[in-house]
Amino acid sequence: MLIWTFPQQEVFNLTVQDGHPQLEMLDAFNRESSIRKAALLEGANDRTGMLTAKVLDFQSTAAEKSVADLWIAKFLHARLQMSDTEGTQLLARALRTAHTKTRGNQAAQDEINAAISAVRVSTGKRISIAGVAAGYMSEIAEAAFLSSVRPEESTAAFTLDHDRFDRLIQFKRFTLASGVIVSAPFVEIGVDGGVMVTEVDGRRILRAEGEIEEEQVRTRG
Repeated sequence: MLIWTFPQQEVFNLTVQDGHPQLEMLDAFNRESSIRKAALLEGANDRTGMLTAKVLDFQSTAAEKSVADLWIAKFLHARLQMSDTEGTQLLARALRTAHTKTRGNQAAQDEINAAISAVRVSTGKRISIAGVAAGYMSEIAEAAFLSSVRPEESTAAFTLDHDRFDRLIQFKRFTLASGVIVSAPFVEIGVDGGVMVTEVDGRRILRAEGEIEEEQVRTRG
């Protein structure tokens, strides 16, 4: 089923008959309007089926949420969905951006690191960027995390592609034989001043050296 909606507007129609002009005001629909909308619905429309839709809405990126939700959420009673690949890439990009923006704020970066660790071991269920923010971040980290994501993207559900996420995020968490846990974000692995991993006599050895900027006593790692 295909649904179209066009904004209505008043237009004038001028006709001349036997030398007498006649001006009429008519109601018309603007087919070229930037706020026209469309939806192509497919699927079984029954109690056990699920409809999917491809939607056109030029207002979906509006800053005002009520405007952005008008067609998709309020009229169609639908929720945006994105592909697993697209969602995974968007999530990784948002996390990297947030980590950069919160540099110097250890508490915020701890929350971002915790979110990365939790997402990496998540299994099965669909997630959203807004859900990750709500589950693991407080105000400062959440603001940095969502700053690079459009409102409709943040609520779109997807299943994480774990292999792709690991390649994109390049965040590693090492547990040493002593029980010490080392978290290394992004490009800090394998560079001078960061975490170095080498192999000695068949064993992988981790080395990290640098000036301590902050020290915390915590109940968990």
